[in-house]
Amino acid sequence: AGWAGAIAASPGDPALTADLPLAGALAGRALALDEAWGEGAIHEFFIAYEGARIGALGGSEQRAREHLRRAVDLTGGRKASPYVALAATVSVQRQDLAEFKALLAQALAVDVAAAPRWRLANTLSQRKARWLLDHAADLFLEGERQ
Repeated sequence: AGWAGAIAASPGDPALTADLPLAGALAGRALALDEAWGEGAIHEFFIAYEGARIGALGGSEQRAREHLRRAVDLTGGRKASPYVALAATVSVQRQDLAEFKALLAQALAVDVAAAPRWRLANTLSQRKARWLLDHAADLFLEGERQ
């Protein structure tokens, strides 16, 4: 996940971008070995990985949604990040503002105190959700008209 994060943070670096399939393959192997590892952490990775690569890059909206469902199942819906990941990738690419807002509302509805081990992650994911909502007009061609 860290490797893929470095790639995502440096989209203009062709050497890092060329490593994306390797990072995906490594995560795919981890998923095959223990798909429930980290209570859905690998599925969270694949929500963003599949969602960000829809189209010519080989990603899949359907697979991203399947990973969302599995991550939510494994965490009992107590993590905000799966919702934020799908909203920031699939919903933005599809230009589906209503889904975007609904997913981010789900992320914001997560009780950060319900799972102390995820308190920081949830707090940061909710902060990102608020930022995304505040900048929706920059992400959607229709802006706030929907």
